[in-house]
Amino acid sequence: MGPSEQPRITTVRPDQAEEIAYVHHQTWREAYAALMPESAFDEAELQRKVARWRDRLRDPHPDMVLRIAMVDERVVGFAIAGPAQDGHDPDPDWELGAIYLLQDWYGTGTAQALAAATVGHGPAQVWVLADNARARAFYRRIGFIEDGTEVTLHRLDGLRELRMVRRDDA
Repeated sequence: MGPSEQPRITTVRPDQAEEIAYVHHQTWREAYAALMPESAFDEAELQRKVARWRDRLRDPHPDMVLRIAMVDERVVGFAIAGPAQDGHDPDPDWELGAIYLLQDWYGTGTAQALAAATVGHGPAQVWVLADNARARAFYRRIGFIEDGTEVTLHRLDGLRELRMVRRDDA
């Protein structure tokens, strides 16, 4: 668990792309090391994330909502949301694209605060790895349920992803 100070949820600045990429990369390592090949966590992948985050923050999509969790001027997590773009019948049409939080901050309420800051408490959908029991349990606690839609992620060694939806105010 993190220090007693509660993270501050705020908007992101373009100069924070590298910090966000590091958190993105580290949280993947912490959450998915047993599920993904080691190449998903190498230096080249980190640099790809840095480049993608620089591009994303330089020219943000107008409907994108990105919030970060800060402690002592250090990014410890982030969440991103926007219109659903999964190619399936998007119902609801708002999607929580990701919540990534360093494991020292698990159980502090920070992930719930990031979700509320990006998708509120109304209808939304989120995609989660089928084998990520912790994430699925978290999303259930904030009102999401599996709707039976799933995809196979061939770029990630065939891992399965499930869609979870929240239809009414949670």
